[in-house]
Amino acid sequence: MIAAHRGSAGGNIVPNTIAAFTAALRQGADMVECDIERTRDGRLVLFHGTHERMYLGSESQISEMTYAETVAFKYFNSNDNSNGQSVEDMEDAFRALKGKTLINIDRGWDFWDLIVEGIERQDMSGQILLKSPPRADLLAKLESFPVKYMYMPILRSLDDYRSLSGFDINLVAAELIFDSPDSEIVSSDFIGSLKRKGLLVWANSLKLNDTDRICAEFDDDVSIMKGAEHGWGKLLDMGFDIIQTDWPALLRAYLEERYSVGAHHG
Repeated sequence: MIAAHRGSAGGNIVPNTIAAFTAALRQGADMVECDIERTRDGRLVLFHGTHERMYLGSESQISEMTYAETVAFKYFNSNDNSNGQSVEDMEDAFRALKGKTLINIDRGWDFWDLIVEGIERQDMSGQILLKSPPRADLLAKLESFPVKYMYMPILRSLDDYRSLSGFDINLVAAELIFDSPDSEIVSSDFIGSLKRKGLLVWANSLKLNDTDRICAEFDDDVSIMKGAEHGWGKLLDMGFDIIQTDWPALLRAYLEERYSVGAHHG
């Protein structure tokens, strides 16, 4: 499965927008990932907090602004020009994607209460995958909801995995963060144990900067510049079921070549 990081942005289309999600799906993504931010007056919008200056030219954070103040800003596109569009409401995106794809919500765990209200208003609990670090307070919050939402913890160690024990949650996948292929979190034994429990195993092939390694050396850049078999292919060989990428069309082409079919494999 292919998860598109904040959709697929480029040209006049910016990340975390309905247009970016639409582009990702047209490029073969199976799922879109999005970030949620809360305005000062409690509205939930699609945005990665701390990116306000880059995308909106705002020195203020969305969390410090009202919804009206937030949407008064217009996005800057890849040419550093206004694209005339504003930050979008979370539920508008839900409506646009209803019945079309899975949605992974990242960076929203501090206001899950509000997010699940929106999920229920749109009757979309079957399309939403929540994720977070496996903190006890967040797991208890998840357990307290009357609906058992699909959940994926962000795991950096075996201790992170053990911290899930004892909570009545709907665990469907595990995101594994690793800086070396020798990390115990990606050992064949551990990945095999997750799969035997029926969990999907998620890798991030994102290249976020020049220092952080979240999938060892098997990232998007390597996959593009050296060859997909050196990046995405290695992740598939390790047993990953879902790869989150910034390049869904290229990953889809590689999967079709690797498996010689157009079906959703990976």
